[in-house]
Amino acid sequence: MTDLRALFGIEHPVVLGPFGGLSSVALTAAGSYLGTPSYSSPEQIRGEAIDARSDIFTLGVILYELLSGKVAFGGRNTAQILHATRKEQPIPVNKLNVEVTSPVGKLIDRMIMKNPGKRPQSCDDVIAEIQKIRDMISSGITAEEETGFRGFLKRIFGDEN
Repeated sequence: MTDLRALFGIEHPVVLGPFGGLSSVALTAAGSYLGTPSYSSPEQIRGEAIDARSDIFTLGVILYELLSGKVAFGGRNTAQILHATRKEQPIPVNKLNVEVTSPVGKLIDRMIMKNPGKRPQSCDDVIAEIQKIRDMISSGITAEEETGFRGFLKRIFGDEN
């Protein structure tokens, strides 16, 4: 798996050196914060070590905004945004946009969990879950139906529509 931070040069961007040459510098150090407040993970805000789960949080926040038209963690200023990201739960995305299916809403909810241990652990996990959701949608069976009696009947007898 490719670390998205390395792929996009977030930790070690290429910049112009003092004499116009290119050099690679680290912008962040342990215990410091640098980032866009609305898209930063709680662990990044706290100055803790970050890994792919921080990127998954950011992707979840972007998906939330794309599907709801609202930021997941808002405020009137940077301090309020950082506080909301660390302490508040956003309204579930499928409550703001009824066209978002329950499985997609639940995936996004998990991606933006405060505790990195409760998020999908890798981008591969997110991709696998998206594929599973896509397969369920194309088969006409929701996540709830897949494990329930209604899903069992649909699989046995097919959809009569």
